[in-house]
Amino acid sequence: MVGGVAGSHVVAAPMTKRAVSGAAIGNLLEWYDFSVYGYLAGTIGKLFFASTDGTTQLLLSFSIFGVGFFMRPVGAIVIGHFGDKHGRKNALIFTVMAMAVGTVLIGILPTYQTAGVSAAVLLTLARLIQGFSAGGEWGGSTAFLVEYAPAGQRGFIGSFQQVTTVGGLVLGSLVAWLLTVAFTDQQMLDWAWRLPFLFGIVIAPVGVYLRSKVEETPKYVEIERKQEVAKTPFLEMLERYPKETFTAFGFTLLWTVGFYIVLTYMPTYMRNQLSLPYSQSLFATLLGLILLAALIPVFGALSDRVGRRPLLIAACVLFAVGIYPMFSFIVAVHQFWAVVLNQLLWAIPLAFYSGAGPAAIAEIFPTKVRYVTLSTGYNIAVAIFGGFAPTIATYLIGATGNPLAPSFYVIAAAIASLITMIAIPETYNRPLK
Repeated sequence: MVGGVAGSHVVAAPMTKRAVSGAAIGNLLEWYDFSVYGYLAGTIGKLFFASTDGTTQLLLSFSIFGVGFFMRPVGAIVIGHFGDKHGRKNALIFTVMAMAVGTVLIGILPTYQTAGVSAAVLLTLARLIQGFSAGGEWGGSTAFLVEYAPAGQRGFIGSFQQVTTVGGLVLGSLVAWLLTVAFTDQQMLDWAWRLPFLFGIVIAPVGVYLRSKVEETPKYVEIERKQEVAKTPFLEMLERYPKETFTAFGFTLLWTVGFYIVLTYMPTYMRNQLSLPYSQSLFATLLGLILLAALIPVFGALSDRVGRRPLLIAACVLFAVGIYPMFSFIVAVHQFWAVVLNQLLWAIPLAFYSGAGPAAIAEIFPTKVRYVTLSTGYNIAVAIFGGFAPTIATYLIGATGNPLAPSFYVIAAAIASLITMIAIPETYNRPLK
């Protein structure tokens, strides 16, 4: 990685590497914490809800998973406003501390057997704290990396936001898979399910240390020097940038639905609809996540050469025309190798989107309101359509009796995002606002 120009500032290579490391590793730890719940949703459903109906328990567990997403727009607005007014660095230190609190709280909660309904209430509270933190983390780390990137490398450097987001999922998936291999079902129910959440204790000191060692972004320093920092970033977003914020919303639809259906919900789908052992389901998803993490920076760098829109449009088209046949294929074949192939194949269009996406969505907005506008548009879409994707998929299958029903949800999201991608201008060769 070489030095370059970001705005009017020269960014030295060591500084850029340190900034990428601080933002990215903290982001990885955050998304491990946030995602591990999804991989253990079945176990959590049995422990925190009294219903003897497995489908009802799973729906309730995934509903709590989704409730955490309700707080993401709130976190986006509050933390994003703070980050635009007082700088990205301080906001990102806060997010990593808040996520640690929510995660450790889950790890020490009593279950329904000992605390009754209050156990589910406390679980919901912990997910709300996590959601608030995640709402400020995604946009903040994206803005931080893109604003630090030298000219001509915004796609590549910005893509590490998604590499480490996926890395957090890989870590969560790996830990969940290792638990299913190392412990019996009864041990998981008794105590082993707590281990991945208690691991979150390392997040606060590691994340705070790493992020305290990096400097504020050159682009933010530039607007500070020019006295262009927004006095009320959230109000400015509402008054001057509603169209751009809505564009970020449409931009995010396929990103979040595709991500959560293919990567978070799929292990549960494989177990419930294909009757595969959960360890095999997690392993197949783990392979897909690893390939996705490897491909994201490749396509991020490619977007610096050919533009963001070609990759984003291609991903939308591939999902729109391909997701139904692939669901049909894995249901018909009903074999482990088929679901592995499914996870590996979908890693490719997801990498198109996740490689080009962070830079493309950040480039829509000016620096003075980038944090709050980017975070708000993105997280409203995630809260409505991504967080409840597993719940919606489970409901659609139950209501229709059709195991292919989740594919229609993905197709609708792909079409909506495709319309957005056709409408937005190309920004890869323009200076960052």
